[in-house]
Amino acid sequence: MEQITAKFRGQGVRMIATSSHKGTPLDQGRLTESSAVFIGSEGSGLSRNLMAQVDELVAIPHSPQVESLNAGVAGSIVLYEAARQRRGV
Repeated sequence: MEQITAKFRGQGVRMIATSSHKGTPLDQGRLTESSAVFIGSEGSGLSRNLMAQVDELVAIPHSPQVESLNAGVAGSIVLYEAARQRRGV
């Protein structure tokens, strides 16, 4: 994984990871730049090693009763928000 993150850094790509309960609220995250978005598996999320290497941790707001979102759904929500921010809406 470190080779991948080093390659992104070398190309000026911001690395953003999702988290179910902590991080910058998604609508306040910086998603307008060239970015790589890492989405963890349901329940277990991303490795601590990867989380320590990213530039920003974003959280998709949801009910406290919800443990985590489906990874495909989370990815879709992040991509939608990135597109919204890039349109300047």
